[in-house]
Amino acid sequence: MADQADVETALVGLAAAALYPNGPGAPSVPGPDSRVYRGWPNAAALNADLRTGKVNVTVYPAPGAGRVSTRYVQEWVGTPVAPSLTVQVAGDSVAFGGVVAAGQVAGLAIDGVSYAYRVQGHDNPALVAA
Repeated sequence: MADQADVETALVGLAAAALYPNGPGAPSVPGPDSRVYRGWPNAAALNADLRTGKVNVTVYPAPGAGRVSTRYVQEWVGTPVAPSLTVQVAGDSVAFGGVVAAGQVAGLAIDGVSYAYRVQGHDNPALVAA
């Protein structure tokens, strides 16, 4: 995977190719000699180049412009719903009670098989049991 230096180097290559489409031995598109490089310019070298009419093109990251990225999806964490639906089991009978709230799940495990129902906002305990 390419890092920041690889991207900067590629951009330097693209800028150099745009300034010197006929190669570095030919004149630059704007006319004056041009230097293209990675990084922040050295003040003394830049001043010397500007005095002689050379163009400087630098490629560097803008402060604070970086971001941390990953190929892994961020883990989504839901907000748990406080349970308000109750269940009572007596022998082979089940009775639901309490207050029904959307987002809850009512479930039973019968003979090793799980049954689940996502409660809707308009449900009541009798509808959940049905």
